[in-house]
Amino acid sequence: MQNLFIRIFLASWAQLTVIVILAGWAGYYTHQRMEQMYSNFEIDEVILRASEVLGTQGITGLKVWLENINNRDLYPYRIYIINQNREDILGREIPRRIFNWQSHFDQPHHRRDFMKNSVGRDNNLLPRNLRPRNFVPMLIGPNNQNFRVYTVPKETSFSGFFNDNLRWLIFIFALLMSLFLSFFLSKWYLVPFKHFKDATLKISEGNLETRISSAISGRKDEMGELARDIDAMTEKLQRFNQNQQELARNISHELRSPLSRMQVALDIAKQSNGNNAEFDRISKEIETLNEMIEYILKYSKMDQASTEVASLINIDELIADVINDIKFEYKNNADQMNRIILESEKNILFSGYEDGIRSALENIIRNSIKYSPNNSSIHCKVENISKKIIISITDEGKGIKDSDKEKFFEPFYRHPSAQAGDSTGTGLGLAIAKSAIEWNKGIIEAITTKKDFTIKITLPAYK
Repeated sequence: MQNLFIRIFLASWAQLTVIVILAGWAGYYTHQRMEQMYSNFEIDEVILRASEVLGTQGITGLKVWLENINNRDLYPYRIYIINQNREDILGREIPRRIFNWQSHFDQPHHRRDFMKNSVGRDNNLLPRNLRPRNFVPMLIGPNNQNFRVYTVPKETSFSGFFNDNLRWLIFIFALLMSLFLSFFLSKWYLVPFKHFKDATLKISEGNLETRISSAISGRKDEMGELARDIDAMTEKLQRFNQNQQELARNISHELRSPLSRMQVALDIAKQSNGNNAEFDRISKEIETLNEMIEYILKYSKMDQASTEVASLINIDELIADVINDIKFEYKNNADQMNRIILESEKNILFSGYEDGIRSALENIIRNSIKYSPNNSSIHCKVENISKKIIISITDEGKGIKDSDKEKFFEPFYRHPSAQAGDSTGTGLGLAIAKSAIEWNKGIIEAITTKKDFTIKITLPAYK
């Protein structure tokens, strides 16, 4: 069957058919038991004796006789004599099925069957106070009181409970059967969706080598078609991603060659003509282009990071090392005399990719130095809270508008203050930081307050 609708339809139909058949079989079985028990009823000596006792000794003698019969356990069944108030004359609890049976045989078609079977029967031989009525013998007592006589097979308490509650047991059994079938059918339906969920989750995390299980993609129905379409889509994404990375590497390589030649020519020109402002400007632009190429290469490599092996990292030691490197880098820069203050708990461990975390921290701290006022403080705080590592880097800069939060970490986004003034920078630093944090299964966000601006990184703590 290649049509999923047909499979679901037939499965549901089969389930309902099984339930109906079971319920019908149980109902038919119950009906047959009642038919056999009452249709084959004959006035035996016990009933005749009850009639005789009632006629000679009255209702009191009938009670004594009935109690003796039950106590002596002479017959394989129990005798119930029910008065007009539907009460047993001995005050016993009456099995529910007695009333169910009588209601069943009081139906019009059973009355007709009884009258048909009564034709030819010699009722003149019966005592005057005994009348067979609709498969159930009736005793006529003093003052024309009516007593119906029922015989119920002796049974264990379990079988008695079963017979008394048969209709409810049938209902419960059918309900449980439907639940059982529905559960396994639902599990069977959801198997392909679990494969789809697992595969798409891996694809969203950047693992483009993921493919749907062949057990699903090999099917001939709509699920198989969907699995093959997802595999084809993933294969195309993987190919496009590889082409993009290859293009970025090739462009970067091709750009570096002329930049290197320009730098050599510039050095020769400086030796021939001496140093001047124009040469310094050209040298600065060459340096900016080289930096941009380096960032483009680093950003394109983030997509290949899933092939690397994670390692155990001491976060507080790593961020201290990054801060020391940046302090040394800006040591002789009079325009960047910011104080970097580290506040961290000790021995905070994280399982991830050190190069990515280091690159993210370097870019974020450099960004804070660049856009915060000179001689201001930059606070780096590391905490381990509820199995999460929280890294907060706070500066005294103006921050960003709420409307810019979504694009703040996008490639080539430039802060408005940078566009108005200094044009240095590539616009890729925070995009690289975001990719690196997400590569390590973390979250990065920007928080602006009236006093300061914070980049908050959340990473899963090492278990």
